[in-house]
Amino acid sequence: MPMANLGKKFEDKVKEDWERTFPTSFFIRLPDQQSRYYGQSSNICDYIGFVNKKLFLIECKETKETTFNFEAKLRQYDKLLEQDDKDDTYPGVLLWFSSYDIVVWLNIGEIKKMKDDGLKSFNVKMVDKCDYLIYNIPATKMRTYMKCDFTIFNTIEKG
Repeated sequence: MPMANLGKKFEDKVKEDWERTFPTSFFIRLPDQQSRYYGQSSNICDYIGFVNKKLFLIECKETKETTFNFEAKLRQYDKLLEQDDKDDTYPGVLLWFSSYDIVVWLNIGEIKKMKDDGLKSFNVKMVDKCDYLIYNIPATKMRTYMKCDFTIFNTIEKG
């Protein structure tokens, strides 16, 4: 299955799992709006979700690699970072390491700290062993995709 299809299907699974976890919460998909450049959406993120008085700006990403390169793979960085200082607003990346069956939430402020510290990417090995605030999303491997329990979003804080 091509990588783009895997990532798009992951976005669909996120919606399904969010709505199962929080059946009465607000959760909306921002339709892709292509810019003049192939493969570059002009949206700030994929989803906007609201739970426990927190507004989440969720950009979904999938990678088969051991690393997620911020420069090459996160074109929404600047737009998400602009919202990081807003009250009760939590912009970030929901990242699926598909080869490792791991899903994490990376607050955009933590990504900024990583970049400020000279890191160009987030490595799967950093999930449990790093100085940054990373949220490992409880997930169960299905045939191909993960079934995520997003209850942890009730307790997510900024770094």
